[in-house]
Amino acid sequence: MRTFETKVLGQFTAYRFQRLQSLLMTFQAAKNRFNIIAFLQTQLPDNMGGNTNRKAVSPL
Repeated sequence: MRTFETKVLGQFTAYRFQRLQSLLMTFQAAKNRFNIIAFLQTQLPDNMGGNTNRKAVSPL
């Protein structure tokens, strides 16, 4: 019985770690995308995008 419990616990921990890793990768991809979009916004001329009195804000 002990080995079965250990095996199940190990699988559960591995699954949890995998989920955490994929969440982290998703978060980093979203962060990169956000940085790219913010960078592109700073490259636009001031008269584009409708609202002329607002500058693009840096994500940092």
